[in-house]
Amino acid sequence: MQPLQQSSEQGSSPFVVSFAWIHAANDDMAEVDRLIDTFGEDRPGHVMGELMSFLRSAWRGEGVQALTCVTERLETAARWDDLYSLFMADGYALVGDLDRALFWLDHAIDYGISNVPFLSGHDPFLAPLRSDERFAGLLDKASRVSESITS
Repeated sequence: MQPLQQSSEQGSSPFVVSFAWIHAANDDMAEVDRLIDTFGEDRPGHVMGELMSFLRSAWRGEGVQALTCVTERLETAARWDDLYSLFMADGYALVGDLDRALFWLDHAIDYGISNVPFLSGHDPFLAPLRSDERFAGLLDKASRVSESITS
């Protein structure tokens, strides 16, 4: 797979985090590193750099390191965005903090993440949550949100 070339459009934080997520889901950590490192060089101190550092460490199984990347500033920023809330859920699920993962997933659903097939089987990073009965309740909630949007 060809690495993604940085353009002004691809360089925005939502795209970079999403591209890194896709590469992590495909076990392409070299490309994850390139994307995150380039973002950090281009935007030092950007809060989404903290999110990407959290995710990178979580994807690598470095739970303690991942948790050191979570700041109050990051959590405040993630509270205002559905996708970043979902990314927080992914990271916390991977480091084994299921309570926080479920909190962030619930928040993401409140903000409009309602793709039940994606949540229930296609987001590989939510796998640690799938055996928790609270996860089933959140899928029901997501289904209700989805139905309310489409009806």
